[in-house]
Amino acid sequence: MKQRLLILSILLLSIFIPGMMAQSLPSDLLILTEDYPPFNYMDNGTLKGISVDFLESTFNHMGIDIPRNSINILPWAEAYNTTLTRNNTLLFTTGRISQREDQFLWAGPIISDTKVLWGTTKNDSSISSDIHSYRIVAIRNDTGISMAEHAGVNPNQITEVSSPEQAIRMIENGTTDAWSYGELSGQSMINRYADDPESFKPVMNIGAIDEYFAFNKNTDPEFVDEFNNTISNLKINRSETGSSEYEQIIYKYKPVECAESDITTKMVTDLVNSTSDALSQNTPDTLKQINAKVAPYKDPVIPGLYVFVYALNGTNMADAGNPDIIGRNMSGKGDVTGTMFRDEMLKGAVDHGTGWVHYVFSHPTLSGIFQKESYFNLTTGSDGIQYVVISGRYTPCA
Repeated sequence: MKQRLLILSILLLSIFIPGMMAQSLPSDLLILTEDYPPFNYMDNGTLKGISVDFLESTFNHMGIDIPRNSINILPWAEAYNTTLTRNNTLLFTTGRISQREDQFLWAGPIISDTKVLWGTTKNDSSISSDIHSYRIVAIRNDTGISMAEHAGVNPNQITEVSSPEQAIRMIENGTTDAWSYGELSGQSMINRYADDPESFKPVMNIGAIDEYFAFNKNTDPEFVDEFNNTISNLKINRSETGSSEYEQIIYKYKPVECAESDITTKMVTDLVNSTSDALSQNTPDTLKQINAKVAPYKDPVIPGLYVFVYALNGTNMADAGNPDIIGRNMSGKGDVTGTMFRDEMLKGAVDHGTGWVHYVFSHPTLSGIFQKESYFNLTTGSDGIQYVVISGRYTPCA
């Protein structure tokens, strides 16, 4: 371990970092992770995953080059305890829960991670009906422990082990009934280690947590703030391609999801129609209020309900939800799947006046890529110019 620290310190000291970036980077920064696909894992000798790509992109935008082979992959408990005790240490992917809140400095979130109890086909119904009496296995220092307890598992019934392989073996040999772990990563580990992967299934969903980059508390807070601000920008900046780097990274590893919504189609159409009326009466003032994100153009309670306005040439004239693209021409720039939804809206407005377009987009309060639908309306402003007024909602799960 000491040799790893020395090697990484030398690597970091040799990195050229322009301007102020060199002053903020801890010279002995140690980066730790675990094997937890699809967030961080080895593939043919190369470290990959959502969190790995996001970390690399964040550092690149800060002017920092961190070789992937300088990131240490350790058993979770070892990596976790090292981050608690060693200054200038970064650990990912780390669930942010109340018990950990004051133990680290946080940057993120990266993504939401669903936790489940993994069992086998022979015990799934009984676990769902009587979770209190069942024996649960979890990884030491993992959020699966607290999530299982919160779901009603007796803490005395939880056995802690150091690796997913040990947990899977315990279920197979009958010494435990279920494994508390991430749904996506658990499936990957079961496919890798189980004698009969088809016999395993999630028997209970016990909730979801947001995953973060966690820094030792004694890491320079200015560096952590800079890191966190860069993450935020990567999530919202769509000016170059139409989709953010965050969306592009998530889409490589994770399928598009659906999200239950408090926004109805009537709320969307009402907002578009009222905004269209306001534009027809006073275009300059309405565009200014939209960009200021004032109600009703951005709902103060439901962050996903907002309005945006395009000129017919594809220039974003006002946007209460995505201020980074205001004033930019977004014609020919699609979502992460390549759907040119903005162009479809503009063409639909010219051809039909109103309509709906379907595409995918990141969510203001959930992490991931979600199905979305938006309603558009062609209107003429008080300045005599035609505009396309748009609002949308995330498509609910069927």
